[in-house]
Amino acid sequence: MNEEIEKILSLLQDGKINKEQANKLIEALKFVPSSSSDDLKKSGARKIRVRITENDQQKINLNFPISWMTFGLKFISRDEHFISIGGQSIPIDKEKITQAITDPDFRGTLVDIEKDGSHVEVVIE
Repeated sequence: MNEEIEKILSLLQDGKINKEQANKLIEALKFVPSSSSDDLKKSGARKIRVRITENDQQKINLNFPISWMTFGLKFISRDEHFISIGGQSIPIDKEKITQAITDPDFRGTLVDIEKDGSHVEVVIE
């Protein structure tokens, strides 16, 4: 877990996430069973990869266990159907994303949005 906390603190220090986001991620770690990334690879456990680029410059490249995403969905209101990119609201289908996350056989792209020089990609691997 120390490796994950260091990664979160690095994202905070680099200004890629704010204090509130860092705190939520660190709190979420308490609910994730401890396992090394090697264990995840060996077990075939799925993971989430988030890549965010702005003007062809990579801002975030983050990998984490799918259980984090499942845990994080609990904090999103059922009425929220948008994400914000570059100050603009982009519609998302939360039900389809939830289905993909809970389907143990699904591997592929959840979100792939490109707008005004920003690109957000979320993939289950």
